[in-house]
Amino acid sequence: MRSSSSLRGLRSSGRCLVLRDPTVSDVPWDTLRLGVVGGSVDLHLGTVIETVGRPDFVEVVTRNKILRLVAANLTALAAANEAQTDMADVVRIIIEKSQQGPGATGIARARRAISAWERRSAVKAVGIKGLAARCWYPDPALRDMSDLDLWVPTGSDAADLADALTQSGWTIGDGSPLVDDISFLSSGVIAMNPSDPADAMIDLHYGRLTAGPATSIPITGRPVAGPAGWHRTSDDDTLASVLIGVIARGWITGKDINDVYLAIHAQGADCRSLSVRLLQPGLVDSAEAVMTAVNSLYGHGPALSTSSERPLVFPVGAPRDV
Repeated sequence: MRSSSSLRGLRSSGRCLVLRDPTVSDVPWDTLRLGVVGGSVDLHLGTVIETVGRPDFVEVVTRNKILRLVAANLTALAAANEAQTDMADVVRIIIEKSQQGPGATGIARARRAISAWERRSAVKAVGIKGLAARCWYPDPALRDMSDLDLWVPTGSDAADLADALTQSGWTIGDGSPLVDDISFLSSGVIAMNPSDPADAMIDLHYGRLTAGPATSIPITGRPVAGPAGWHRTSDDDTLASVLIGVIARGWITGKDINDVYLAIHAQGADCRSLSVRLLQPGLVDSAEAVMTAVNSLYGHGPALSTSSERPLVFPVGAPRDV
């Protein structure tokens, strides 16, 4: 069962959340570089081995939700450089941890339950956030996912889908609105927990996507057909949902950086114009912060200086004290 957690160390700046005194030099860049898309890790093997050997390496990779990419990149690096012995234990741990979360079987079972509801209701449950962004990756399985985020237009749709999922083995999580009340709410999210640990947790979003009282966005584009029978949001809506996630969380993970990199460089999305078009100050901040991190990690455009001690709006790297 999921539980809500407080964002310790955060204060409001009026437009967004700011970690107390984070700086650019706090960002674990060497670790994040091992979780980039495409395996283009421009690091000396000795630096890689040193990075992997740090006591908090596995923890940082886990917090940044890049376990599967790090596992794939380290496996390829070790094989290419005959360095299996130096990294074998850490690679094994990373691979084991990367297999946690919803696997193909759990995602397929959720798809079957939702498909049955879609046929009956004539409403599409549309994948957002990771369920949509994973389609941008060379292999969708490379993107870490802890749950499935789905969107339906109204609270009535969400209540009906939640009821259908409870008949298929899911339960409504603590803190979610009562089903009887959902139909009267304009937006929100219902957490659905599986009874079988092999199945996926599901977040049912309805109405506008929100990140606190000041920032919300509509889902505006037509759903796009995705793999395995899923429908997903348009690229612009998917990018917006990723940025909303940054605001709601209060910091930027390596997974967010990869998502936005692929949105811009593989899909041709325009992060800045999207955030401005949506006229959401928090989204503008989120877009600028993630794009700066993309530039630093992938080397496109002006990079963030790792020697800078200036405070960061939306700190990078899933800081430990949050």
